[in-house]
Amino acid sequence: GSLDNPVLGILLGTVITVVVQSSSVTVSILLLMASQGLVSLPVCFYVVLGCNIGSCTPAVLASLNGKKDAKRAALIHVLFNVLGMVIIGVLLAFGMRQFESFILHISGSDVGRCVANADSLFKIFQTVMFLPLSAQFVALTKKLVPGEDEGGKEFQLLYIGKQNIFSPSTAVVETTQEIER
Repeated sequence: GSLDNPVLGILLGTVITVVVQSSSVTVSILLLMASQGLVSLPVCFYVVLGCNIGSCTPAVLASLNGKKDAKRAALIHVLFNVLGMVIIGVLLAFGMRQFESFILHISGSDVGRCVANADSLFKIFQTVMFLPLSAQFVALTKKLVPGEDEGGKEFQLLYIGKQNIFSPSTAVVETTQEIER
């Protein structure tokens, strides 16, 4: 069918996740549908990639009225997931049969578990792949979102931090003091 098209799977995952603003909800629904035989595993893998892109929506929306660092953080989130989707999507295009066999093997042939494990493996793979490039991501976002925020000095915590030894019994008090400040 038409959902066998990887681009449509990615778009579907992205749109549903943007609407519900939770990739966990979308992946959970997908997991249940796959368990019932309503969606094939290859389609699920592409929808999960779309879910990861859609998961950027809350960060992007929160950054719209934020400072430049908030915009940069949201941009890093988008770049991380879009670049990860492209790389994993290409790998899947050339090695779908092998990846599906591997996922079925490590999941005990439980299709629902396959979807959850694929989601986890995609995220772990992206993190391992991009962590060494974190400085380059930051540098790129500083070029794409240039300049510094206007206004006073950078916010720093006064009551919570390295100068105080963490104690669970005082954490609420210290947090309250920061909020009131």
